[in-house]
Amino acid sequence: MTTRVPYQLLTPEAQTAFTAFRNKLINGDFRVVQRGTSGTIAASVVGFTADRWLISNTTDQTLSWTVASSQSYGRNRDENYLSLSFAAAPTTGTVLVQQRIEDVRNLAGGQATLAFDTLDVQGVVSTQASTSFEQIFGSGGSTAVYTTPVSETIATGRMSSTHTIPSVAGKTIGAGSHVTAFMSFDPRNIGYWVIGQVQVESGPVATPFESRPLALEMALCQRYHEAVYYQSFYVPGTTATLMYVPVPFKVRKRVPPVVTLPSSANAAYDATGAVLTPTTWTSDSPNVDACRIEVGHASGVGGVAVGVLTAEAEL
Repeated sequence: MTTRVPYQLLTPEAQTAFTAFRNKLINGDFRVVQRGTSGTIAASVVGFTADRWLISNTTDQTLSWTVASSQSYGRNRDENYLSLSFAAAPTTGTVLVQQRIEDVRNLAGGQATLAFDTLDVQGVVSTQASTSFEQIFGSGGSTAVYTTPVSETIATGRMSSTHTIPSVAGKTIGAGSHVTAFMSFDPRNIGYWVIGQVQVESGPVATPFESRPLALEMALCQRYHEAVYYQSFYVPGTTATLMYVPVPFKVRKRVPPVVTLPSSANAAYDATGAVLTPTTWTSDSPNVDACRIEVGHASGVGGVAVGVLTAEAEL
């Protein structure tokens, strides 16, 4: 038997709520942490934290950051939070937490809402949070365009702001164009604040946070950054003084990445299996799908030890 369901018109907000990939941000709940779960960012330095999340610390003090499970805040969901703190009170500057959304055409010519949870605030009750967007038109493209910042005093709970994103009609768009979503803080005392479930979506309404499968979120992150584990590669009895070891990436990169190798210590073997420190130890010819390690030694090379390299293709 077929049951007929009356056709219903949904409001734009309701349509958005039922649409997958509402969140234009990747890793909005900080679950992917290929670079580690804690670190520091010195005064006037820019650095990455959880995958895709970049912090610009323009204050005069060192910023500490930590990524940890939100279960400590009584949450049952599979998510993390990002905690930011200072051991000494800054007297100048801001902290810009940002993510670059690939392709400046994203969100253009409409409204966009940025929302995030403030899970905890300690000692920074008077700190202002300012949100904004910046359109970057890429290499050889038009001049960057900023939206008007929206400011609010930080308080525990969900904060949201709606912004009008200019049209890109008539603009020149070059390689590497993107839209940056900013959360800016102006700390002036010792303390910390904790944020989670950050979302950017089209429209004037902040809908519930979109939690995607972790495997999918990891793959999305690896387009821009990947920590690649490679296995030992051995050719018994070789007397070659130079060897190329192919290392495929799990996910095709945005552009040919910058590859960083681990230490060359204990990285190769001679024909007898004795450990060597290579005289040649470089990443050669990276492309969007793979790279190769060039390893050599005057007495011959027989293999490469297990290790982890990084492939960086961030905007």
